[in-house]
Amino acid sequence: MSKETRGLIAFLRCMSRPWSKELGWRGCARDLITAQLEVIPGVLLLGLIWGVWHLTLVFMPATGHGELGFKLTSFWTFTLYNMAISLLMT
Repeated sequence: MSKETRGLIAFLRCMSRPWSKELGWRGCARDLITAQLEVIPGVLLLGLIWGVWHLTLVFMPATGHGELGFKLTSFWTFTLYNMAISLLMT
């Protein structure tokens, strides 16, 4: 398999897994939230919602979030990361 083909497969895997889902719902939600709030506060709120949505994963040991073992520290770190990523994605 050529280097270009491997790169294309890696790109498609990345886009078809979590990123396609995140971009889809975030695009819709961002428009609804920023219609009510300024862009920056709205995007930060969206990042907070994104983190809270994944809260239960922190307490499930079989998930990537749960494997970290930090419980709520892991949750807040993940949530702050999501808030930063929300700003970048917007």
